[in-house]
Amino acid sequence: MRSKTGFRLADAACKRAAIFRECQGGTRGSLAPCIKSTAQFALAGTGLTALVVGDLPLSDGRSELFKLAEDYNTIRETQSSGSARTTAMTAVVRRMAEVSVGLDQPPDITDLLTEKNNRGRRLVAYAYLLARPDPQYLEALVDSIINIEDKPFGQCWGIQAIGRVIASRSSGATLDLRILTKLRSFLSHLTPGTDRYYELQRILQGFRER
Repeated sequence: MRSKTGFRLADAACKRAAIFRECQGGTRGSLAPCIKSTAQFALAGTGLTALVVGDLPLSDGRSELFKLAEDYNTIRETQSSGSARTTAMTAVVRRMAEVSVGLDQPPDITDLLTEKNNRGRRLVAYAYLLARPDPQYLEALVDSIINIEDKPFGQCWGIQAIGRVIASRSSGATLDLRILTKLRSFLSHLTPGTDRYYELQRILQGFRER
């Protein structure tokens, strides 16, 4: 049983992110209301609801995604670490997921996942794959979380996206041993008792040791 003390604020955000699991299996149409409701949940009492929660855009919203990436970078760089900053960053990533559902043309996910100098743009990729999981990006997503992402907050959302992508695969599909080995190694470097550890362990429980 995991400890309920000593969670980092970024790991607390991971607990809030877990509500997305309720959306698993939803279609493009059914996922949007679920994501919007989680955004409203995250923003309750922050005064940011009008900024982040609105009608789901039906046209190409890539420009909004990149604006949100810069908003995230600005929040991280200008606000002191604490619950207020974590709540604000969580609101941004939830809006990224909302916008992703309505995109007619997706951004270049591979480029975003390998973006080494822009945390906000990597977060766009995690949010997109959380909202619209696509197995073709699984290994790139895993590599981004393990080798590039340098903040627990980003890792938290990336792990959530990994879970969604794995769950979206066709029935009976196997997980490449190389990817499985990478994830198990990454888990061994996470601190037990944190939500990142708990969530990744939950994902890996479905796969037997080989």
